[in-house]
Amino acid sequence: AFFYKKPQGRILDYKHLLEEGDLAGMFTEVYFKDKVPLQPTLPVVSPSSTLPMAPGFSVANELAFKEDVPEKPFIDSPPLSSPKFKLPKIKYNFVIPKIGLVIYVLIGFGVFLLSFLGYYFFLHRAEVVLSTKKESYSSEINFKVSSQSSFVERFSTKLSGKSEGATTGEKITGEKAKGEITIYNGLSEKRDFIEGAVFEAANGAQFALDSGVTVPSATNSADIDQGVVTKAFGKKTVLVTAREIGAEGNIDNGAKLSYGDLSENDLYALANADFNGGVKKTVAVFSSRDAQNLEKKALSLAKSKLLADFGRQNGEDILFPETIITSDLKKSFSDEIGDEVSRVTLSYEGNVSAFFTPYRELVSKVQAQKLQDKEFVEDTFSLAKIKLESDKNNIYNYSALVKGKVQNLVDQTILKSKLRGKTVSAASAVLSEERNIIEYSLSTKPLPLPLLPLKNDLIMIKFSR
Repeated sequence: AFFYKKPQGRILDYKHLLEEGDLAGMFTEVYFKDKVPLQPTLPVVSPSSTLPMAPGFSVANELAFKEDVPEKPFIDSPPLSSPKFKLPKIKYNFVIPKIGLVIYVLIGFGVFLLSFLGYYFFLHRAEVVLSTKKESYSSEINFKVSSQSSFVERFSTKLSGKSEGATTGEKITGEKAKGEITIYNGLSEKRDFIEGAVFEAANGAQFALDSGVTVPSATNSADIDQGVVTKAFGKKTVLVTAREIGAEGNIDNGAKLSYGDLSENDLYALANADFNGGVKKTVAVFSSRDAQNLEKKALSLAKSKLLADFGRQNGEDILFPETIITSDLKKSFSDEIGDEVSRVTLSYEGNVSAFFTPYRELVSKVQAQKLQDKEFVEDTFSLAKIKLESDKNNIYNYSALVKGKVQNLVDQTILKSKLRGKTVSAASAVLSEERNIIEYSLSTKPLPLPLLPLKNDLIMIKFSR
C-alpha cells in the first residue's frame, strides 16, 4: 500500500511522517480498486475514519469503525471518494540557541568597535585652513656658513667620470745637421782638440767635434832662387755635428769655420761637403698648464653633478656652491707631461660635497634674527642676491636679501594640542578665540566624523594665501 501510492519527493529520506489518516486512505484505495460500487451511497468516510479489516491486512487496535456508522454488507456500499492526499511535513530540528545569538552579536560589535578605533587612531585626519593678516617683508641679512653653524649641513655625493681636452703646450723638436770638416793649423806647434770642441760658421751655426783629434803644426819651406818662404798648414779631417737643431746647420761645401779667437792665419776649418739633416719644427705637447685646466674642468663637472643630485633630493633647500670641495679623489692622465700629443684625458673618481641649509632651518634663523612676534607665510620666503663676502679658514661669510610675506605668529604645536580630541564644534570655538586668526575652515577625512584626531601629527594646519 505504501509503495502503490508514493507521494512525490524524497519521502523515504525521512522517518515517522505517515499519519493515521494517510494510512487509512491508502488502505481504502487499494481495497476498492477492482470493486464495482452499488447504490445507495453511504456517508463519505474521512481520512481519519475507521474501516473494516481488509483481507490480508492486520492492523491491531489501529483502525476501527466509528459507532455511529451502521454496519451493512459491503455489496451495498456506495462508492467512496478518495481521501485528499497531504504532503508530509518536514520537521527541522536545528534551533539557534538564544545564548549563541548573543555571542554572535557581541563578536560583531567587537569587530566594529576595533575597526572604528583603528581608523580613529591611525587613519582619521583633520585639516585646518587659517586666514591671517599678511604684509610684505624685505631685509638684508648676514650669516656665516661653516661646519660649526647650527643651521648648516653638508651634502655629499659620489662622482666618477672623464675630462678631455686639447693640449696647448709647445715644444721645438727636430734633427741636428752633420758633416765633415778639415782643420788647418798654421801654428808652429801641433794642436790637440778634445771631443766636443766647437767651431763656428759664418752664419753663427756652431759645430762640435764628434771625437778628439790632433792637428800637426805648420811647416815652412824656402825657395832661394825666388827668395820666397812658403808655409804649409798642418791639417786633419774630423766629423762634426751641429750643436742646435734646425736648418741653420746645413752649411754648404767649402764653408769656412773659425775656432775661438784665432785668426785664419793661425787656424781654421773648411766643410768638405754640403751638410744636411738639420731640421726644426714645433709640436703640441701636454703641459702642466693643460693638466691644471683639465682638473678645473673636472671640478666643474663635479659641481654640476652635485647640484643636479642635490636638486633631486633637496628641492627647496639652499646650497652654497662656493663651499664645494672634493675628497678621496683619484685621478690619472692618459699621457705624461711633455708628451707629444694633441689631446689628453683625465679620469677621476671620488667624493664631492658642499654646505647647504635646510629651507625651514634658514627661515627659523631669519625669523629669530629679524622678526619678533611674526612669522613668514608658508612658501613665500625667498633668499636672493646671495653673495660670498669672505672666505677664511673654511668659514664663509655671506650676505643675502630676504623677501616674503609675514603674518602674526601662530604657534602650530600649541594650537594642535588645543584642538586634538575635540569635537568639531569645540574645535571651532577654540579657533574663534585665537586673536591672530581672521577666518578658518575645518574638515575631517576621509570620513567626516564630528571628532578631531588624538595625535598632533594627524592634524594639518595650512595658511591661505
